[in-house]
Amino acid sequence: MQTLTKEKQLLAKNTLDSFYEAIQRKQKVIPFDANFYFTKGEPGRVTGYLLREVALEEEVVHWLNSRVKFQQVMQRYKKYDYRLASLDWPAHFATRFINVTGQAATNCENIFMFFPEVLGLKTDNLEDYFGFEFIDMWVSVFDEIIFPCMRRVFDKDSQFELYATLRPMLEKTIYLASVFHEIGHRCGYWKVSSTVDSRISINKFHTDVLGELATDTLLVNFLPEFRELQYFIFLQRLFWFGRFGFKDNPRNGKLNNDNDTWIGAYLWNQYIEKSVLTQNSDETWNVDFNKLGTVFSSILDDIDKLGEVLILNSKGLHDELVYQWMINRVILKNNKFCYSSTMKDALKHCINVAEKPLNKYQ
Repeated sequence: MQTLTKEKQLLAKNTLDSFYEAIQRKQKVIPFDANFYFTKGEPGRVTGYLLREVALEEEVVHWLNSRVKFQQVMQRYKKYDYRLASLDWPAHFATRFINVTGQAATNCENIFMFFPEVLGLKTDNLEDYFGFEFIDMWVSVFDEIIFPCMRRVFDKDSQFELYATLRPMLEKTIYLASVFHEIGHRCGYWKVSSTVDSRISINKFHTDVLGELATDTLLVNFLPEFRELQYFIFLQRLFWFGRFGFKDNPRNGKLNNDNDTWIGAYLWNQYIEKSVLTQNSDETWNVDFNKLGTVFSSILDDIDKLGEVLILNSKGLHDELVYQWMINRVILKNNKFCYSSTMKDALKHCINVAEKPLNKYQ
C-alpha cells in the first residue's frame, strides 16, 4: 500500500469520517470526491454519488433467514475457526453508482470498495472496516459477459439450470455472497481481515490467491441451502475473472499476475478432474450439479492441509511450499502458469465477448 503524506492522510481521514457518518444515518445518496486505491488498476481521483440500497440489504436478510438463520451459519464458521473474532453481520453495504467520473468509471474490473484501505489508510481494528459492493457493476458483468459466455460454452440443460436459478435472484445473491465473502476473510489459515494468521508468512500474490479461494470455498460449504451462491461462484470465477487477458494472450492470460485469474484456471482443472464438467460430442460442456458442492468440500480440505504443512515449517519455506502446491494444480510451462487445453478451447468460444462491462458512468 502506498504511504500517504500527512496532508493526504488528513484528507483521507476526513473522507473516511464522512462515509462512516453517512452509513450510520443510513443515508441513501452518498457524495464523494477522493483519491481511491482500488484492488485492480491504478489509484486515482473519483468524484460522484453512490446510492445505498437499504431495501435490498433488508430483503437479503429476510431471504437468508427464510432458509437458514444467520446465527446458524455463523456457528458453522465458528466451528471451523474458533478464533473468529465476530459473529455479527459485517459492515458491508449494497450500493450503485448514480454518477461517477474518474478511476471507478474507467476501470470496470473493480466490484467493491473496502475501507479504510481504498483510501490508502491502514487499521488492525476489525470495527474500523466497512465496504461497499457495486451491485450494478456485478449485474453488468453477468448480463454482458458471464451469461453470454455460458451460452457459448455449456449445453442447453446446463444453461437453463444456471440461468433460471440465478438470474431472478441475481441482485440478492450478489449482496449475500459479498457479506459472507467478507466473513470468510476473517477465519482460517488464509484470513486477511483484519490481520493475517501470524503463523504464516507468504507474499502478496500467494496471500491473494489463497485468501480469495478460501473465502469462496467457505461460502459454498457453509451455505448449502443456496444453490444460487454455488452458481454465482462457479460462473464468475470461470467466465469473468478466469478470462482476464485471454484474448491478448490465450496461453497465459493474466494467470501469472492476477490472483483471480489463477483461481479460475485452478477451479476449471478441479471441475474436470472431479467430472463436474464433461464435454459433449458437439463440443459443448455439461455441468453435473450434483458434484459441484463436493468439489468445494475437497478444495477446503486441500487448502487446509496446505495451511497445516506451512505452520509446521519455518516461515522462510512458506512461499516455496505454496508455489509447489500451485504448480501441481495449474500447468506451468517455461516458468509461467498456463491454461489447460480444455479451458483454452472452451474460452475460445467466448473470444468475441467483452472482458469488461461497458462504461455506463461517463
